Amino acid sequence: FTLEGDLLKIVIDTMRAFPDDVQLQEGGCEVMAILGWKHEFHEKIREYGGITVICEALTRHVSETGVQRKACKAFANMAEEEVMRSEIRGAGGIRLVVVAIQNHCNHPEVGERGCA
Repeated sequence: FTLEGDLLKIVIDTMRAFPDDVQLQEGGCEVMAILGWKHEFHEKIREYGGITVICEALTRHVSETGVQRKACKAFANMAEEEVMRSEIRGAGGIRLVVVAIQNHCNHPEVGERGCA
């Protein structure tokens, strides 16, 4: 069934095309957080550059709690698999999660997601 894969590509490509749209970045991170629970989507997330666009959203929208929370949730869900942990680490995702937790210490959901 390829609808999810196609949806995933559309979401990632749209995040890449509209990097300054906060709502779009937050929503895109949420979609990847949901699909990131399913191991069968991990290869496509990597192939389409999902980890990179999440890192870009974390970097570009440092002050946006929603983006930070959803991006941390996406990484936490994906990190259940060693290959994904390695990809996230290699893309600088761990450092970005630490920055998110530091910058949003008044928002426990960011820390909760970031430490998951």
